[in-house]
Amino acid sequence: MTDPQSLADPTDLANPVDSIPITVLFFSFAAERVGMHRLERTVPRTTTVARLFAEYADQLGAGADRFLFSVNEAWAPATRELHPGDVVAIIPPVAGG
Repeated sequence: MTDPQSLADPTDLANPVDSIPITVLFFSFAAERVGMHRLERTVPRTTTVARLFAEYADQLGAGADRFLFSVNEAWAPATRELHPGDVVAIIPPVAGG
């Protein structure tokens, strides 16, 4: 398992006024690759879903265009700006038949 603290950007806490708390949920193989299902962290106030995803893209092995996102249990575009207390779900592509 990955240490959650090692994933947080150390500059997130540099100025608490400019940072917001969020929760990130990883589903399916995203959880396996990141090493956790849930992460409480802070991000800069102007963070978008795309910027958050970019922090995990190398571990997830695919671009944001292949994933779905939700914020507070509603589908969200990658351009959505995050707000204090938001819960962001990162949902990898699924196959069906």
